[in-house]
Amino acid sequence: MPYCFGGVMHHRWSMRVFALSAVLGCAGLASCGPNPEAGGGIGGTGSVSVSSVSSGAVTKLSSVNISGTEYDTSNALYCIDSGPCSTENRLKVGMVVLVRGTVQFPSQGTASRIADTVTFDETVEGVVQTVAPDGSSVIVLGQVVEVNQDTVIDGDITEKSIRSLKPGVDVIVVSGLVAADGHIVATLIMKRSGTPHFEVQGVIKNHDVAGKRFEIGQLLIDYSGADVSSMRAGMVMSWNNRLVHARGDEWQVRSEAPNGASLRATKVKPLSLTVDDSAEAKLQGFITQLTPLGEFSINNHPIKVSLATKFEGGTEKDLVLGKHLFIHGALVQGVLEADEVIFK
Repeated sequence: MPYCFGGVMHHRWSMRVFALSAVLGCAGLASCGPNPEAGGGIGGTGSVSVSSVSSGAVTKLSSVNISGTEYDTSNALYCIDSGPCSTENRLKVGMVVLVRGTVQFPSQGTASRIADTVTFDETVEGVVQTVAPDGSSVIVLGQVVEVNQDTVIDGDITEKSIRSLKPGVDVIVVSGLVAADGHIVATLIMKRSGTPHFEVQGVIKNHDVAGKRFEIGQLLIDYSGADVSSMRAGMVMSWNNRLVHARGDEWQVRSEAPNGASLRATKVKPLSLTVDDSAEAKLQGFITQLTPLGEFSINNHPIKVSLATKFEGGTEKDLVLGKHLFIHGALVQGVLEADEVIFK
């Protein structure tokens, strides 16, 4: 049976789900917690329901469609930019979100997915420093934000062109994907009105443990007064090469670096799918970590490929830094075991 993003199960993955449900002995039970459900589960007799987590750009709003995977959001909670969660859907096409929920496989027909929570954090927000004359990029908080044919420019930006933005005056909100150090590929750009927040996602370099600071692109971040509790899990001293989200309350131009900036952080947290295990996991992003042995990570998640992994648009030899991928598989103890790798 062929793989279909929106519905029909990938054969190998479906066999994994049904085998797991059999091992757990769920048949005939009303509920098996977070594990696969069969018999009397939420889908009724003969259905299997398992956990699902997806991270990627929103492509449709009538429900929430993430890179071709559609979720019913009629009972979802929306957690937008560190604010309180609510049932109000304020998403826009192009926002990169994290969706957690369940996927239900009936005995016949196509699968359906139900979202429990939809979380959105800005990729970068700050004052525009420079704008490329050809409109191909903009620099914010020392990050080069690339604009391409797929980037959605919000209607609150004059003529929907970033060339209309005023450096040193306008504040923008960018949602996108971190492609490399100091390089973000924008999926959505909006103008901020009112009091700005200063936020950035990126790969840490030059971590000074004693000085409590690090760099992302041309941005120097001082975290001496920040909440970094989630960064200290596992007591790893150096944070270099970790992909993080930093939020701050004060920024300024840093003249010692081209297009440089500095930020006083109030919170630093690692990017993650927020769970270690999920029977279905789908992740969109760029390879930002690669070992000499060919092991790679996206958004801090190690990706495991095997002889059974299906590749589309490339091969295992094409897995290099900066490659844009869609990964479909299962999340097992924090490792995404890939059933399918699609090159963007």
